[in-house]
Amino acid sequence: MALVWGGAACYNGHRVGGDFSVIGFMAQLATKKINNAKAWTSDEDERLRKLIISNAPAFDIAADLGRTVSAVRARAQALRSSLGSSRFRVKAKRK
Repeated sequence: MALVWGGAACYNGHRVGGDFSVIGFMAQLATKKINNAKAWTSDEDERLRKLIISNAPAFDIAADLGRTVSAVRARAQALRSSLGSSRFRVKAKRK
């Protein structure tokens, strides 16, 4: 597949001359992993498991570990530990 831009052809997402390859730029965006998060330690994993077992809310777990709620949920899922959806929603009382 070729992209013609200003008279230059770009093959496989490479730049030709000074021209800009849209295909190459999009390929770089798709393959580059953007992750500024700190890695989870085994101590943090163990603490997370204990807090999940103790039925602590995700917000409190996140504050205790210094992480975001979404990071805690993602890590719990990666560890195959269920946080339980009932702790994240306020259920309406039945009449």
